[in-house]
Amino acid sequence: MNERKLAKSFFNVNVKKNFKLAIISPHTFLIEAFLQRMRTKKYEGLFTSWISLDEKYMLVRTPQHAPIIDVLLPLREISDLLLFVGLCGGLRNWMKIGEVVCITTSFLFGKKAITKVSEIKYPSSKEVSSLCVHSILLERKFFSVPNVKNFDVVDMESYFVLKYGKQPTLLSIISDLPLKRPLYLTTKREREIVRRSGEKIADFILDGRWIK
Repeated sequence: MNERKLAKSFFNVNVKKNFKLAIISPHTFLIEAFLQRMRTKKYEGLFTSWISLDEKYMLVRTPQHAPIIDVLLPLREISDLLLFVGLCGGLRNWMKIGEVVCITTSFLFGKKAITKVSEIKYPSSKEVSSLCVHSILLERKFFSVPNVKNFDVVDMESYFVLKYGKQPTLLSIISDLPLKRPLYLTTKREREIVRRSGEKIADFILDGRWIK
């Protein structure tokens, strides 16, 4: 089965021409940031997706970690570019909650690191490397300075997006600082800052400011 047929099976959509950009995220509030700014039609398949009425954009809610591959492979055939918008933990002292970074290198335990050039340049975002983990909670024992000194952030999807995504860009919002304090100690104000960062990304993309 080819990817275009997979797209029909997984997303329940018939694609006549490629979308300019596929936007994917596992986080509901980030999906909603785009939906609030788009006129779309919703499709229910194996995965829930939305297509803009001008058919330039496809928006997909994805699973976390490795199952995201099942979204990435069908999208390769039906979109020109891929944008993943997600969350990450900041591992550098200079990082702040709500800051947007662009992940261009990712490492998964036991695998060779993947590096890709970002197709979309988000203003003021630094290019960073990520340690991609299976579970934030199960692998929190690794979050010590000796183990993560070669990485800037930690997340759960970047390795797969860089490996399987078509011309991918990964914009990730720093949602916590795991070397300083646990995830569950983020404040209401910090969570609001993260939410607003997601809205700014949606504004930037849908305004077309990323188009070269």
